[in-house]
Amino acid sequence: MVLLPLQLYSLTTKTSTGGTSSSPLNWSNSGSWNSSGSGTPMVYIIRSGDYIQFDANNSSPYVDSVYIYGNLILVNNKVMTLNSTGVLQLMNSTATISGGSNNTQFQWNGTSAVLTGPFTSSNIVTNGPRYATASSVIAASGNIQSSFVAGILPIILAEWEIKNTGDLLSFSWHATLESNEVLFVIKHSTDLNNWYEVLQLNANADSLNPGWYECSIPKNKIQNFREKGNYFVLDILAAGEPIYRSSPIHFQNTDLDKSSILNINITSNPASEDPLVEVYSINSGVVELNICTLSGATIKQCHLNFEENVIHQTMILRDINPGTYILRASIANISTSMKLVRQ
Repeated sequence: MVLLPLQLYSLTTKTSTGGTSSSPLNWSNSGSWNSSGSGTPMVYIIRSGDYIQFDANNSSPYVDSVYIYGNLILVNNKVMTLNSTGVLQLMNSTATISGGSNNTQFQWNGTSAVLTGPFTSSNIVTNGPRYATASSVIAASGNIQSSFVAGILPIILAEWEIKNTGDLLSFSWHATLESNEVLFVIKHSTDLNNWYEVLQLNANADSLNPGWYECSIPKNKIQNFREKGNYFVLDILAAGEPIYRSSPIHFQNTDLDKSSILNINITSNPASEDPLVEVYSINSGVVELNICTLSGATIKQCHLNFEENVIHQTMILRDINPGTYILRASIANISTSMKLVRQ
């Protein structure tokens, strides 16, 4: 039997539709964007030559990434909130971030990272490619120019999965907005603390099928590989420096304990960041997962389709406010629950 532990990332991409320096399009206007996909993360792409004006504070789901080929203009007293892992990226030498007042900000939700305007005069952000993340902003103590570091953060991970094929593990992923300078590194751990390299692949941005990757490795070549409790992450490096790490996939080998027909596992609970939730189901069908308050009110609901030979799926719970919740999974007449503490 082939087991398919699977982590798929939904993705909404919004691409700008125009605007000029004298008449920029408003960020909050749906007509300013061509939208594709659904769900989170929320990715915005401002095309070369386009001008988009951030005119209204945004709410959850927060911005994950803004890839700027053109021009982003901030309006006075407005705050753009990004996810804790979000990125502001100037993709070329002509891209700019400008405007705003001393009450204009970029904030990274759940972190201390804040960039405060105005983004005028010497604080107009240009001379890309450059990018800012929560880490770079904190390291620069909020200094606007120092918060944007040279290079391209070249990854949107649209899909990342592992298949068990006999004596081999097959890894596959789909990355967008990549660069040939990127190195992909798969790592393995049994405790989520100590990680050991499994293999490396260079980016193939110039290939006929850019962004799609697949490779295999014998299980006996993976350090400390065992029947249960294996974790894998995908690291992305640029110029030798780590710039991105995927959420871990918890891989169970073919002798998964069948006594647990339906099970929930939460990585890092209590959770100080968006928690990774794993759902195991021996039965095929649709598992309904509800996230409820202690009073019983459902704040999120999702449906996980367990097709034949799929027994394990994972998802990241984004934008959950601090508090205590109950996660309830059910399929047919079987149900299970687990408490989640979001710090």
